[in-house]
Amino acid sequence: MNWSAPGAKRPIVCGHRGAPVIERENTLAGFAAAATRGATWIEFDVRPTADSVLAIHHDPSTSDGLRLASARYSKLDSAIPRFGDMVAAVPELGLDIEMKTDDVDMSLGAFADLVIHEIDDHCQGRDDIIVTSFDIGALLCVRERRPDIATGVLFTKGGFDASLACALDVGHVALVPWIRILDAAMVDRTRDFSLGIATWTVNEPAQVVLAAALGVDMIIGDDPKLIVDNL
Repeated sequence: MNWSAPGAKRPIVCGHRGAPVIERENTLAGFAAAATRGATWIEFDVRPTADSVLAIHHDPSTSDGLRLASARYSKLDSAIPRFGDMVAAVPELGLDIEMKTDDVDMSLGAFADLVIHEIDDHCQGRDDIIVTSFDIGALLCVRERRPDIATGVLFTKGGFDASLACALDVGHVALVPWIRILDAAMVDRTRDFSLGIATWTVNEPAQVVLAAALGVDMIIGDDPKLIVDNL
């Protein structure tokens, strides 16, 4: 991935599911809005549909109750983009691809294969990509198949030690803690092993100031402009 060396002076600004402060999350409009508000990367959620389309959606079901894992993509709300649609719409933005593995019908290996296939189809030659997940099994599948694709471990309260150990064991390039647990000791230990670090969801000016002062590589938030304005 094209992050600067860990500890670069200015963190990357990443739109969390686009820019949901002004546009619906995980939509093409939201991703375009993120770019206009200063993001150079976007974070988004991917799920497989019943016909093995990589759809961008956070929850296992749509707002009208249609379960993605058992629905064909053509039956989904037209506002839910496919991975390839999103890449084509905002080719200038780096991609933080979060694999959502709850309530899916395919194996983690098959899901990893689908993600890798889509990256190969739509992102040839790019290095501004990282695959992230709370599911270390899913990340392991990606690493085993394609160690050249950067991977990062998401975690919340109490998950740092296990996530660090997992990254060192498997070869993930980054840790991605929740902003409310981020502290100097965590960043220092991460740097001891030359790993990158990103943090989410950073929606308050004081959180931006803290994350930047601690030296994280990427700040992920619902309003990229708020991040830019407080760096």
